[in-house]
Amino acid sequence: MNEFKETKSEIRARIDEINSLLKDSKSVYDHHLDSFLVDRAFKLQSELEHADEDLFTSILESHKAICEAKNMGAKEAYGQDPASYYAMAICGEAGELANALTKAKRNGFSLEKILEAIKSELPDVVIYSFILAHVLDINLNELVREKVEIVIQRAKDGYYGGKIEKNKVYFGKIEGRNESGLVLFGSGEYSISLDGIDQKIGEVRIKIQDGLSIEKGEEMKALIESNLSLGYGKEYYIYKDNRFVGILNISTIFG
Repeated sequence: MNEFKETKSEIRARIDEINSLLKDSKSVYDHHLDSFLVDRAFKLQSELEHADEDLFTSILESHKAICEAKNMGAKEAYGQDPASYYAMAICGEAGELANALTKAKRNGFSLEKILEAIKSELPDVVIYSFILAHVLDINLNELVREKVEIVIQRAKDGYYGGKIEKNKVYFGKIEGRNESGLVLFGSGEYSISLDGIDQKIGEVRIKIQDGLSIEKGEEMKALIESNLSLGYGKEYYIYKDNRFVGILNISTIFG
């Protein structure tokens, strides 16, 4: 549903996979595919320079270093139950964050002090969250992505208030009837109905090529933008200022 920016670790894994394919390419793949794989590897290498580090990988490396220094397993917690220990650690760090904000606001509001307080304590909350996930073999990255999808869908459905309306784009054909002509109006907003002007279901924005007209019995291809959920196999009546323009049939739905 949503596109996420890949981390450096994910891009490196894709580059390694391409390099592995290229090693076997002489006996398996043709020259054109080799060329494509090489080009793709170069593009990924460019993306790698601007990608973010994988937080989980970095945090786990530091955690393992501490555990090694403490002669403790990476999924242990100083002889304590690791789930409870690291969950309480998150609460403790969140408390320190709140306390730092309290001190920053004690002598009046200062954005600089607020940011300094957050920067000093927020990383600890995140670090302990990833460690808790690690000791319980939980894929936190995947859980967060799933939760993000849920939140976005809830927002679209009106769970947090008004619904998020995003225009869908359609490609269709408009057939002229009764000597109607889009050339009189051109691209712009139109009313749409399933059964006459009195049964209007909403508005659409029609984009047509300038200078083209549509007369009785003729068809014109057009791009349609609307918040409505239009479908295939239906004849939609198009009006402009209560004047009938033509019949719309949807050919392609883009989003």
